[in-house]
Amino acid sequence: MTRVIFLNFFEKAFGIVILLFISLNSSILIPNASSIETFNYNYLTKVSLPALAVTSSNTGVVTNLTVTVAYPGTGEVYFSADPATEIDTQSAARIAVLVATSILGIDYKKYDYFISIKSPSYIVGGPSAGAIMTIGIISALLNLTPNTNVAMTGMINPDGTIGPVGGIPEKLQAAAEAGYKIFLIPVGQEIVTEEKTVEQSTPFGTIIRYVPQQINVTELGEKLGVKVIEVSTIQQAMTYFFNNVTLQPGYFGFNLTFPPEVVQYFYNWKAQLEQIYNITMKQVTDLLKSGVYSSNLISYVNQYINTSTSLYSNAQILWSNKQYYSALSNIYQSDIILDGLYIILTTSTNQTNIFTYITQINQTYNSLLSEIKKVNITTITGMEGYIASLDRLNTANQSLNAAASSVVSYYNPSQMTYVYTLQDPFDLAIANMSVISARNWLSLSNVSSEPITSSTLYYVADYYTQYAKSVYTYYQSLANDVGVSTDLDLISNECNNALNYFYSGDYPAAIYYSIEVIATSTKDIHVIFDTDMLEYIIAEINNAANILNNSSYKSLISIAYLQQVQNLLSQYNQTKDSSYLTSAISLAVESSIYASLFSMLSGINMSNITIQTQPQTLSTTGSQTSSSTMSTTMIPNAYIILIIVIVIIVFVIAGAYALNKKKEKEPSST
Repeated sequence: MTRVIFLNFFEKAFGIVILLFISLNSSILIPNASSIETFNYNYLTKVSLPALAVTSSNTGVVTNLTVTVAYPGTGEVYFSADPATEIDTQSAARIAVLVATSILGIDYKKYDYFISIKSPSYIVGGPSAGAIMTIGIISALLNLTPNTNVAMTGMINPDGTIGPVGGIPEKLQAAAEAGYKIFLIPVGQEIVTEEKTVEQSTPFGTIIRYVPQQINVTELGEKLGVKVIEVSTIQQAMTYFFNNVTLQPGYFGFNLTFPPEVVQYFYNWKAQLEQIYNITMKQVTDLLKSGVYSSNLISYVNQYINTSTSLYSNAQILWSNKQYYSALSNIYQSDIILDGLYIILTTSTNQTNIFTYITQINQTYNSLLSEIKKVNITTITGMEGYIASLDRLNTANQSLNAAASSVVSYYNPSQMTYVYTLQDPFDLAIANMSVISARNWLSLSNVSSEPITSSTLYYVADYYTQYAKSVYTYYQSLANDVGVSTDLDLISNECNNALNYFYSGDYPAAIYYSIEVIATSTKDIHVIFDTDMLEYIIAEINNAANILNNSSYKSLISIAYLQQVQNLLSQYNQTKDSSYLTSAISLAVESSIYASLFSMLSGINMSNITIQTQPQTLSTTGSQTSSSTMSTTMIPNAYIILIIVIVIIVFVIAGAYALNKKKEKEPSST
């Protein structure tokens, strides 16, 4: 009887082991066709940080931000807020993940991310927690405990810069009351303007006026016992949150040189552009001497000739200083002006030339586009040439369409016929010269460099298309908040192009259009929100130069754009014309993004951070009792759990067996 009981017990125990094994190695045991997602992580790392916000009653409040990073994952981002917040806060969470992993050179798809914000009262939604989210994710990924006396506010931009936010005085007050001693704010927001309510009693009642009032946040912080510090990038913020992190010095004076074989190509391009300049200049001046044009038109043309000549002369100076790309850009612009003048003169005397030029340029464009589609990219330099060429062709297409749509006609009763005019002849000139530039860049495919595989292109295309989708959503929410959508339609089209090319297997084109989405969105965000454009341009320059400095492959596009940015800043310093800053921020953003792209393609870590710890080492650390805490939870593998269960059952069986043996030896009672 004892043996039977023991065998029954053993069979039940064995059945429990089998059920445990099955349940631990399958997603879920439900006899239903629908699948339910479950989480199976090896470890979780959780960080708590303060997120400053403004309530609906316009007072500052410290909310609790919790960031949990789980491994292994698939790049999913889960966001929750209590009370519920707006869509731009949720979009900021995904951008924070992408920026944090990009800075660290980590594949974001290796982890899952859980971000939670809890507030004691209803807060006004917005992206102002984006920067602190990024710090939290970096903290969790690197197992670094953040300093407990630092708080921060600021939106996160897709390039890792920290954008301006509202309610800084109120947030500073809340940070001071909570005991924080350092308060990081976006650069350019030391002086903020807020409306002050002023009540004035009159015989007819009380008049309420809203008077703008300037507040120096640094001085306010001194009164509250808080040091206010402006930061422009996440990397700068990291040096305050983490004691063992240092930021490499800026590389504004970085030596922007091209390889000798590339410089030889530039010499060929220069000779071609100069030939175009000389031929077109002669054509224009000869036409002016024909005596068929009005004095007003001749005066107009001569003004532009002077501009073209000035650009050409400046190009020679830049070339002698080895600023090759800036010199080529100047000659290119001078050629566009002359080509536009030639079109103006020839179409004013023969309007049919309008359609002739449009047809000719369109044929040249389509011919090169067909050629590019057949290009087999096998090297990184080939990829650079392809992307730069596609970018110029994209410009040519937009300008050509603009020119075609700007053709207007009106009926001339004296001639009893319709007269056609081209509203902006320079669109045709831009299209024409862009095709020439595209062909030049495509020739760089012949320069030898590191090989690149199709699997690498797929991986990078997948990364950047996901990045582009997130950036587009984020930009859309921000633009809707302020009622501005500078390039929203253009960005939407480029995002669709990126996705279509990716799913059709054209990974190089998908990468290009994804970069365009990210760059255009980021540029617009800077233009719309930034209060200190120059500071952000310098931050972009330093970021791009740092990446180039740490990469074995120096992106030609990135170096070229950095050269031009420095040239634009020089012109801004001379003229104080803000349009130079707008052009500079656009090129600086693209330079930074392309430096990152080709660093990724060459397999080089693109971080410009020196960290005194083992990256991605997520060992257990004790939780702190302060407002900034961090903890790591190790989740054992299913097989380890199974072994533990088996050992326990074996001990139980052995104990039961020994107990039964003991009972068998005892004399039975009568």
